[in-house]
Amino acid sequence: MSVEYTSNTGVVSSAEFDAFGPWIEVLRSPEAVPRLYAGYPIDFEASRLVLKVPRNLSRRDAHPSMHLYDHILIVGDGELSVLSRTGGDRGDANFTESRIDYAAIAAITDSVNLLDGILSIQTVDGQKHTVIYNGSSEKVIADFIDQVREQVRRTRPAPLPTVRGTSRGMTAITPLELDDLGKKDVALVTSFRDLVRADAGLRLLAAHGRSIVATSGDALAQAAHLAYPATLHGIVVSANNDELQLLSRRDWIVRRGAPVVSRVRTVIPFHTLSAVEIAPHPDYRDVDVVTLVAGAARVVVVVPRNSVAERALAELAPH
Repeated sequence: MSVEYTSNTGVVSSAEFDAFGPWIEVLRSPEAVPRLYAGYPIDFEASRLVLKVPRNLSRRDAHPSMHLYDHILIVGDGELSVLSRTGGDRGDANFTESRIDYAAIAAITDSVNLLDGILSIQTVDGQKHTVIYNGSSEKVIADFIDQVREQVRRTRPAPLPTVRGTSRGMTAITPLELDDLGKKDVALVTSFRDLVRADAGLRLLAAHGRSIVATSGDALAQAAHLAYPATLHGIVVSANNDELQLLSRRDWIVRRGAPVVSRVRTVIPFHTLSAVEIAPHPDYRDVDVVTLVAGAARVVVVVPRNSVAERALAELAPH
């Protein structure tokens, strides 16, 4: 529980306000729980990880009377709990509780663009839980994802459905050299190497860098694309015995000239993958939209038609 006190300047302050910043913090005791959530029973001994996620708010706009944390994330032994602030930011604030069965998690997506971070958890019943965070805490969120992945592996149904391309016949391609995807996509390669260092069982199935794509629109649209070409961004497709992992950019196709520095990591447990659907992109030639279906959840991937990435994803469809 937060302890309030009066500073030497006479302004009411609090330990919660004094510690407030953009970073996500690990909670280890009831004393560190933000006061909005203080009454919630967190079992710190049984929980694998407990995080408090601050509001997307600069410190100069914060005040000791505000509730300053949007979420509490609890990786429990039996389920994942997400507490989320609702209502206002002072006395009218409240919070909701979402309990998520690990076996029902269909996809985890972590998207970071500089300091703009978005964590998304989809479940097989179609629910989507979104956490906005400051990108400075990217490593904390990566640890959170790995903790959740471990719990998903422990609680998933057994045996796994028959899946073409998994460890019982998965065809891995040779490791990526640093410039294999082009100099502008070195970050995708280094991100994949980081994943391999943490998971020696991860195998590379496909990868390609960015490319210019042509519009399927009329003459006016084609003329506009000559001035501002469309870029289809790259992807790295990998998998281990239990899950598919994708590394990509936040936007699949862009036409602006600013450098693209975003990075998206998507994890899909194989036991939830129910279908892979492929359809032509409505706006671009020789580009396909691949939809990975996990119950009512959907993950959309955009790739060059007949590319190695498209074939690798298609082969993951259950028999």
